[in-house]
Amino acid sequence: MTRGKWADTARLAGLALVLTPLTIMLHELGHFSVGVASGLPVQLHPGSVSGGADAASGSPAWLQALQSGAGPAVTVAMSLAATIAFRRRPRRLWLLAFAAAAASRLFVSTTYLVMRGVLLVLGRPFQGTPNFDEYTTAKALGLLPEGAAALATVLAIAVFWALFAKVERGRRMPYFLALAAGIVTANFVWPALAPGTLAAVG
Repeated sequence: MTRGKWADTARLAGLALVLTPLTIMLHELGHFSVGVASGLPVQLHPGSVSGGADAASGSPAWLQALQSGAGPAVTVAMSLAATIAFRRRPRRLWLLAFAAAAASRLFVSTTYLVMRGVLLVLGRPFQGTPNFDEYTTAKALGLLPEGAAALATVLAIAVFWALFAKVERGRRMPYFLALAAGIVTANFVWPALAPGTLAAVG
């Protein structure tokens, strides 16, 4: 690659590192806003929300589903909006980083599906209670969690494919390695550096 391409690749990693915590917080604010609207005590943490209309609150199932589903809804909206904007303006690297950072959160569902598949192949039962948004939302609504996880996985793959297809061929591999490095690093650094509780209501 030329010096300019290396500079762009490094800048993309930095953008992913900075924008990933922003997408995490916007995702969590989706949960938090429903928790606040429910009138129940709720706390906002760097990577999660506790309280509000969760299962322990005795809230109706629809309200639990609304709170657990609000985060993924924000994530999907961010991912799609940034992807559409990047495809229209492919020179805006921050849009690429923002779309990838937001969509990366949906791959939690993919991990769940892979683990279920591995256990199925090994003939072992699935034990434990998963604790991720798509699973919780589906359970609260009486839907199949694997279906919700599959939908999230398809959305994430579609976003990354749409981004990948718009990047110049010679830059695709370094760009996406840079994005992965920035996103993974941010997911470790952000919870370690941020305060344990960012906001509390009630």
